[in-house]
Amino acid sequence: MPRKYLAALKLGPSQMSNVDLSEFCFLVADNDPLIQNLISLILQQLNAQRVDTAANGDEALVQLDTAEPKPDVIICDLYMPSMDGLELLRHVAATTYNGSILLVSGADKRVLETAVGLAKAHNLKVLGTATKPIQPEQLTTLLSNLKPEAARQGQTKSTAVTADELRRAIESDELEIHFQPKVKIFDRHFHGVECLVRWRCPNRGMISPDAFIPLAEESGLIVALTDTVLLKAMKQGLKWKETGLDLKIAINISVAYLNRLDLPEFIVKEVARHGLEPTNIILEVTESGLMKEITKVLEIVMRLRLRGIGLSLDDYGTGYSSLEQLNRIPFVELKVDKAFVHGVGRAGSTHTILESTVELAKRMDLSVVAEGIETQSDWDLVAGLGVDLAQGNFVSPAIPGAEIPAWAAIWQQEG
Repeated sequence: MPRKYLAALKLGPSQMSNVDLSEFCFLVADNDPLIQNLISLILQQLNAQRVDTAANGDEALVQLDTAEPKPDVIICDLYMPSMDGLELLRHVAATTYNGSILLVSGADKRVLETAVGLAKAHNLKVLGTATKPIQPEQLTTLLSNLKPEAARQGQTKSTAVTADELRRAIESDELEIHFQPKVKIFDRHFHGVECLVRWRCPNRGMISPDAFIPLAEESGLIVALTDTVLLKAMKQGLKWKETGLDLKIAINISVAYLNRLDLPEFIVKEVARHGLEPTNIILEVTESGLMKEITKVLEIVMRLRLRGIGLSLDDYGTGYSSLEQLNRIPFVELKVDKAFVHGVGRAGSTHTILESTVELAKRMDLSVVAEGIETQSDWDLVAGLGVDLAQGNFVSPAIPGAEIPAWAAIWQQEG
């Protein structure tokens, strides 16, 4: 790529009109100075707040440790000397970084897809992948997925959160529940919601779940936290029911929570106390966690299902399940991870996985939920494959429970 290309590069008005990165800081890790300059120039033309660069993974880690504010997005080349991008991802995952990753490489598409899977296995947020030679249009499109509310996520100081603080937050009622709607694709009927917990700390403001959910699991507070979410969700469910909304309420749970022998009776008792039915409740459990503890929790999940409580397999495609294990557990729902939904074309291996997953779920008589529906194209894709339910910002972001009835009325009018 000639250097004069950098001087001549300008993004057209149509490319820049919908992308404003003025709230975001970036770190570009690439050993090629020309690529560094190209990406930096594109970011600057999109009004990026600050752009730092690093020639390898070692430099990137130093930047990540010392930069204030922390970068909201790390744009990372996979192949670099000293410490390559894959090793960098592992080290970044071990820090408190809660921003996003955008992977860059000249390798083939399958290598990039595998790298994305590895990053997600490290619980990193991946915006997408860009192939070399970098095209301004491609990079701009990927960065357009950044949402303004995501700014400063990279600065979350999860190390500052302690188990004692989290315990006090639970006891002081500082946890809030937002609800993301799930709608039927066939007729756009408002079917249910997923509960997403937030911590509104009086001193630190809103704290991301990524900063305290792992802490809750490590410290043994996950049961108390989940009880709080469950009871708040049921209370809100009764309010909705009084307005005519009889919704399925999905609640994320950990395997540790499933180890409670009294769990089926506890949920049935609380459901009745809140004027709901067991069928209103769906417990979502992640694929990898459940499969590691399958024998231990099988009795409990069976008892839950016998009482009418739904069980959903969350983030399908990112774990390690087998057909035999899937068949052993009485799921009612399978949620396809957004990595297999958003931006997936109608060709390629990711589309094949999505298509095969839907077909498998149908044969097992499972309802299929597609997460990460962000665009009309995403909706059209999953609709064409026969997916049952859609969830994502194209339908609605997560919103407070009090706003759900108004949203439902608007959704019905637009449908």
